[in-house]
Amino acid sequence: MNSAYLASVIAAYGASEETMLSIRDIFMQGDIRYSDPEHEAIVAGFIDNDAVSVSKTHISKTHATHRELPLSDIKGPQKRAKALARAVLQERGYERLVFERAFGGNIPDILAEGRETIAVECGPCSFRKAVDYLDYGAVLWIIKPASTGYDLHEIRRSTNWEKFIMFHKKRSMEEAIHAIDSAFKPV
Repeated sequence: MNSAYLASVIAAYGASEETMLSIRDIFMQGDIRYSDPEHEAIVAGFIDNDAVSVSKTHISKTHATHRELPLSDIKGPQKRAKALARAVLQERGYERLVFERAFGGNIPDILAEGRETIAVECGPCSFRKAVDYLDYGAVLWIIKPASTGYDLHEIRRSTNWEKFIMFHKKRSMEEAIHAIDSAFKPV
């Protein structure tokens, strides 16, 4: 990615380096395959402009949800994290849970519906999913392994969501039009 372009994204979204570092740890969890500096800056801008909030809850290995987590009905990788997320969701009253179902142009590990829609990612997560899921009205949970259990990061709309999502959509549309115009510009 062009460093001048990235600098323009950071400036346009008002993203701070501190926020970018913080969310990099939450989303990438050390997995370089999830590196996406442009969308990292976009999500950081949403946070720095009070359009998105992030909170963390630690679930220790001694917490009741860690006892006897049924894994046999869970498919794919991250079985323990998925079982833990399911247990926490059920503790909070969510009964309608589906695994690996399409939602908002993506496929969350778990989709829970109840008083809110919650899209759960167990492990590293694409930065794009934050804006995508929130734009569809969901809350995003990212489950991250920790030495003493798991950290549950809850990402949700905040005070300036409506204003900032409109800015984001307008900017995205302008960039798409510019790219199309540039592609068909006579040589």
